[in-house]
Amino acid sequence: CTALTSVDIPKGVTEIGRGAFQLCTALESLYIPEGVTKIEPFAFSGCTALTEVTFNSKYISFTKSAFEGCTDITTVNLPKGLTWSKVKSKFADSPWGKTNPRSLTESGMKKAKAQELREATFEMMAKSIIGDAEASIELEKKRNAIVKITIVGKTQTGGFIAAELPVGKKDQPITYDWEPLRTFSASANAKAGELVTLNIQINEIGSYVRRSGAKSVRIPEGTTVINEGAFLGCKSLTSINIPEGVTYIGRYAFYNCASLASVVIPESLTDIGYSAFEECTALTSVNIPEGVTEIEGCAFKCSGIQHPIVHKGVLLFVPINTTHFVVPEGVSEISGEAFSGCKSLRSVDIPIGVTEIGDSTFEGCRALTSVNIPESVTKIGHQAFAFCDSLASIKIPMGVTVFSRLFVGCASLTSINIPESVTKIGWESFSNCTSLRSVDIPVGVTEIGFSAFERCTSLTNIVIPDSVTEIGYSVFEGCSSLTNIVIPDSVTKIGYSAFEGCKSLRSVNIPESVTNIDNSAFKGCTSLASVTLPKGVTWSEMKSKFPDSPWSNTDPNE
Repeated sequence: CTALTSVDIPKGVTEIGRGAFQLCTALESLYIPEGVTKIEPFAFSGCTALTEVTFNSKYISFTKSAFEGCTDITTVNLPKGLTWSKVKSKFADSPWGKTNPRSLTESGMKKAKAQELREATFEMMAKSIIGDAEASIELEKKRNAIVKITIVGKTQTGGFIAAELPVGKKDQPITYDWEPLRTFSASANAKAGELVTLNIQINEIGSYVRRSGAKSVRIPEGTTVINEGAFLGCKSLTSINIPEGVTYIGRYAFYNCASLASVVIPESLTDIGYSAFEECTALTSVNIPEGVTEIEGCAFKCSGIQHPIVHKGVLLFVPINTTHFVVPEGVSEISGEAFSGCKSLRSVDIPIGVTEIGDSTFEGCRALTSVNIPESVTKIGHQAFAFCDSLASIKIPMGVTVFSRLFVGCASLTSINIPESVTKIGWESFSNCTSLRSVDIPVGVTEIGFSAFERCTSLTNIVIPDSVTEIGYSVFEGCSSLTNIVIPDSVTKIGYSAFEGCKSLRSVNIPESVTNIDNSAFKGCTSLASVTLPKGVTWSEMKSKFPDSPWSNTDPNE
């Protein structure tokens, strides 16, 4: 549903099912009515255009996977009784996974009533970010001239700020860590209605320095940390000079600074956080000092940088306009999401010496048709090839042991040989591989995760090796062309909806080893002509496992 921009969920709906709106990449806003009490996993995952979510029930449960990959959420509206602290872990992939959204409304919040509002100028010392800052202030006169100053407006460099500041006399500097939500009080010789001059020293560039109209920012000498999201969304910012002494650039620090064309990174820097320069589309070049020891994933994702970035043997970034790419010699690891946004990428040649391919490395490279993976690779990360729509075949080297959502959404993948070294086929590894016709599962595989082959609508036959002890929930759900399945006598459990919707499945032989079959395991298997049960098991015990099949109300053994 890539064209769906809005959805109207009617009253009476109580549950939003698993993957219901997954990958609706044009969906912009979401209104969840009061009656909804449960949102199942991946219901809205991958809705990358989703910016606003409104909840209307405080009695609602959902996991963080429900909004996995929703990276653009900026507004969350909550009902009375449901606070951000209760739900923020569910939005881990948004820029606000650990902080409040740019716009957060919670019904019933008490709003302070300003007794007197005036325009004031706060004069900053030499160590401030930029000259003057403007704000509306509240001067509250109390006994002994105790004055409270509450900033409720905007600074020139810093977006909305809600904070109480300590008051100091003119030319008597105070130190204030730039954390706008902290509260202070102090006394000064001031009268209600006066303009007050504050001297502020800034040692860290903190969160909420956002959405200003400043085109350039001078970070003061002495600053050591640029905190998480410090300049997030400053779309007018064109250049920034980070001074010596700064050691850490936090997560999302310059996220979506779309006009940022120039960055000077100091030799003192040691760490660059996750998505620090993501979506900096005007940034064409960056020089990373040798002293940098850690660069988290997606640091330069979808930026405008025109050259590959390799640091200490790790390929971190590939320009998004790349069509064919040869990984340079000397690279031992390809970082997670290194090729993110490479929509025109058609082929990749990986040389011997590379041992690891990170999480989501090629995710969404929809034009990719060819990848040469050498035998030296022993680890391929979570959803490394997810949604590579044009990838028809691929050889995975011996040594790789785990698949985790590896090929989810690879709609053109027709066949794959899983190496004998693989012991685990993780959840959704081949989910929605709608062209996949055959799979050979090696004997060493002991675990097949939930939904591993869900909606593989072209899959006709599969043999499960006798090393597998459990068929998890929804493993083959929606495999509508599956005609035959061999369940080995090592299997002890068949999970919920394991074969639901396998409309072409004609016979099932359940071995003696199976002691537990969840409800609806064979729901909707409308072509079943034969069901063989373990000895001692009656159809009355089993019929709830076969709803909507020809045997829902009769005994197949009669």
